[in-house]
Amino acid sequence: MALVFPSSARWFSVKFKKPPSPNYDNIRRVVYTKFEPIHFILKNDCGGGPYIWDQFYYGLLCSPKFEGLTYPAMYEMFHKEMAAIGMTQNRLRVTLQPPSRFHLMRRAVRWRWGIDC
Repeated sequence: MALVFPSSARWFSVKFKKPPSPNYDNIRRVVYTKFEPIHFILKNDCGGGPYIWDQFYYGLLCSPKFEGLTYPAMYEMFHKEMAAIGMTQNRLRVTLQPPSRFHLMRRAVRWRWGIDC
């Protein structure tokens, strides 16, 4: 009788399964539908402690919708859309740039965004 072991892919996916995150999913849905980004990274912010999940975020967003706008106008547009889904301004720290100024984010984009906390 031969021993049958489960595939390694199955165990890997079970070990690192994403916990439920409705806020994260809502933010991504709104950003991809409203802003159509060319570059978007969102990461869980553990500044409040490692036990806080799906509450605070930081990230980068580069969208053609920001072209020709001032920075206050970009942030106002972004936070207006986030307020519609219940994410207040103090829960999101996102760097916003239009595609013409993407070179200003080149160091931040190359930074390694690892596993949360």
